[in-house]
Amino acid sequence: MSIPANSLFLLPKNLYIRFILTLKYLLGDWILELAITRMSANGQIVIPAEVRKIIGAKASTKFMVMNEGKDLYLKQMDEQRMKEELTFMKRLKRAENDVKNGRVTVVDTKMSFKEFDDIMMGRKKSPIKK
Repeated sequence: MSIPANSLFLLPKNLYIRFILTLKYLLGDWILELAITRMSANGQIVIPAEVRKIIGAKASTKFMVMNEGKDLYLKQMDEQRMKEELTFMKRLKRAENDVKNGRVTVVDTKMSFKEFDDIMMGRKKSPIKK
């Protein structure tokens, strides 16, 4: 029996309003909860109760909101994670500037870890020219 591609929209309206689809995957100790929700006219998005329970989110939980094109991601944040994210973003920006300004080290993927480590730690120059 095949299910039509648009069958998602054939669900009763009350199911569609709450959350249309919940899929649970058990991947070892990881539980991935997928749910469809909608944004209100005020821009608010409800995180379904099952997801809030799994991630331990409460009313005052803070999230970092990121987008990649039209996709939206939420990352639960506390003070420590925020510091880590900011440090990572600063390091990434510095690395992007280094690459842009030609400050790079070229290595060969066939090098041994020792050769790679020696080059990266400045104990040896890379035999590969930029």
